[in-house]
Amino acid sequence: MTATSKDCSHIGGIILMTEDFILKESKAALKVLNWFGNFLGRKFPGTWKMFLRPNVQHWLFDLCGSWPDDTLWKMYQTIKNLIPEYPVGHYNTYRREGSPESLDGLTDDEGQHHPFISTRMIPDYGSRRADDHPNIPKGLTQKERDADHLIEYFAGYALINAERFRRFVVLTTYKPQPRWQAWAHIEIMCYPEFKRELMASPTHNASNSQSGKNNKSGKYAHHSLSSSGRGGGHGHDREKVPTTASEAGPIDASF
Repeated sequence: MTATSKDCSHIGGIILMTEDFILKESKAALKVLNWFGNFLGRKFPGTWKMFLRPNVQHWLFDLCGSWPDDTLWKMYQTIKNLIPEYPVGHYNTYRREGSPESLDGLTDDEGQHHPFISTRMIPDYGSRRADDHPNIPKGLTQKERDADHLIEYFAGYALINAERFRRFVVLTTYKPQPRWQAWAHIEIMCYPEFKRELMASPTHNASNSQSGKNNKSGKYAHHSLSSSGRGGGHGHDREKVPTTASEAGPIDASF
């Protein structure tokens, strides 16, 4: 890690845009992506990223044909255009016919910064049942369970990367589950709140801390992560990310 990148570490953040938000608020999701692209141009490379559902490029590409308009196609193209180009044959090069390993979130260590994180897969994502683990909330639809699963995974990812990023924001259409709110190191936002706090900022300075202050809706407060490294991974540590509630265990909300 260079001196410059070290100085700029722990000042950015990661935004999780959930699958339900993309499907239910597709036009808003496209606006978020366009904003994010402009936002990145004002930030030091690698300090801000967007986290998306597994295999997102293939998923969007497959949905485009049956979608009533071209919104998802524009999202697909926007993501594609924001992925940096690397030499042909480089392990970081994305190919439509291959697996999206270039979006695994691990390439920054080699100086190849990517603005997106979309793992190849999350075990049982899309098929997890309520009785698979006692910690999984009961009474949810499969789509709601998918959102819970993705947010659980993201919460674990946030703990591992606590030393590298300052904020971890979740953009979803669903009302927060009690356990999401207990994971105090992540911020759960609906679109109006996200737009107000991040997109509508005159300087697009999403790294401004609002720690300890409730937002105007009175629902959620921002919690910055401690730099103590609890649960965090250094830039060179490629630790296994928890993929289920049983692997992640109870999330420490004492930060």
